[in-house]
Amino acid sequence: SFVGCIFSHWTDAKDGSGTRYENQQTVSKLKGATKTGETITLYAQWIYPYTVIYDKTFDDATGVIAPNVFDYSTWVSLPSTGFERTGSTLIGWSRDKTKAQAGIAEFGLGESVINLPADKADAVTLYAVWSEQIAVTSPLSPTIAIDAQGTPTPDTSTFFESSTTRPVTVSSVNCVPVNTTPGTSSVFTNPNQWQDIRFALTPEGSTTSTNIYLEGDGDRPLNWTVPAKTDSATGKLKVTFALKRDPTLEIAYNTEAVPVAKMSFVFALAEVK
Repeated sequence: SFVGCIFSHWTDAKDGSGTRYENQQTVSKLKGATKTGETITLYAQWIYPYTVIYDKTFDDATGVIAPNVFDYSTWVSLPSTGFERTGSTLIGWSRDKTKAQAGIAEFGLGESVINLPADKADAVTLYAVWSEQIAVTSPLSPTIAIDAQGTPTPDTSTFFESSTTRPVTVSSVNCVPVNTTPGTSSVFTNPNQWQDIRFALTPEGSTTSTNIYLEGDGDRPLNWTVPAKTDSATGKLKVTFALKRDPTLEIAYNTEAVPVAKMSFVFALAEVK
């Protein structure tokens, strides 16, 4: 016997290569024997087994994945299914629970791995890594008023609101005119001036505004962060929307609010450092 190992089979090569013979196998002539009475050495081959235990990481996840027994120095494939979690997608595995909770995967689903336990321990736990589905509400209709003197009053009551358990990055925004009636042309009557109209977006706590042009600006990077929700409240980021205009801008006044710009925001889970 060999402490900590299990006998597997015999071979006629010490390194495990060569012809394989099972324990108690009946043979008529061993490979390499050239005459009766010749001595042939067979070498015992051992496996070093270890158990892999799969943990869901979070109590609200469901499913069962039975433990696997693998052999050191043998490549094996990790499971790709078996656990489920409402609002999240299983994306991989980690030997570190803290990293798993933060969404950092050490191994991918179905990835081939070898020698998982440290120091040839007899067991290792792999924690499920989840990618949470982002649930953020953008400011739906910030309203900027323009008085009779042409002075715009910013909307200071708009929020991004998140019910995601991790911080969410507002990574970029795209702005286009509203080509319906009523629409952009109902307020800004000269389309040739639209490329000069810009909206200044300022997140709470920042002294720097991002200028978003009404037309022809493409995607604008933002890199804002909406806080994660807590047990008692959603995460909120207050953003001020203001209009920046040239004094020569041609404006038609309306008694009701008119949609003049459509902004599309891109969100991503904030990077865990």
